[in-house]
Amino acid sequence: MNSRTAWLAGTIRSLGAAPRTAILMAAVLFAYLFCAPVAWKVGGLSGLCASGLAAATCLAGAVGALLISLRLGGAFGGLPSLAGGMMFRLGLPLLSGLVAVCRGGPSDRVFLCWLIAFYLVALAVETLLTLPELSKELTIDG
Repeated sequence: MNSRTAWLAGTIRSLGAAPRTAILMAAVLFAYLFCAPVAWKVGGLSGLCASGLAAATCLAGAVGALLISLRLGGAFGGLPSLAGGMMFRLGLPLLSGLVAVCRGGPSDRVFLCWLIAFYLVALAVETLLTLPELSKELTIDG
C-alpha cells in the first residue's frame, strides 16, 4: 500500500457512521445533479422524477448496506458484514426494478436505466467507505 492509499484508508477508518453516510449522500446527490439535465432532456418531468426515484432507491440501499457493514464488521468478521450489506445494497434496487418491470411502460424503462446508473455510483462509493474497515480485519502479518 502506498502512502496516499494508507492515508486515505486511515482517514476513512477514523470516520464514524454519520460522516460516511454524509459522504455517500453527497456523492449520490452530486451524481443526480450531474444527470438531472440529461433526464430532463430525455424524459421531461417524468424523466426527472424517474431519475430522482432511482437515486433515492439506490441511496437507501447503499446507506443500509453501509450501516450494516459498520455494525457487523468488527464483531463477526468480514463475511457476515458483506452478506448483510449486499442484502440491502442489492435487494432494494432489485425489488424496485422488479416492480418497474412488472408495471411496464416507457417511464418504467427509463427508471430502470437510471437505477443501473445510480446503483453503480452508490456501489462504488459505499465500497470505498466500507473497504478500509474490512481491510483492517483482513490484514495478514508477514
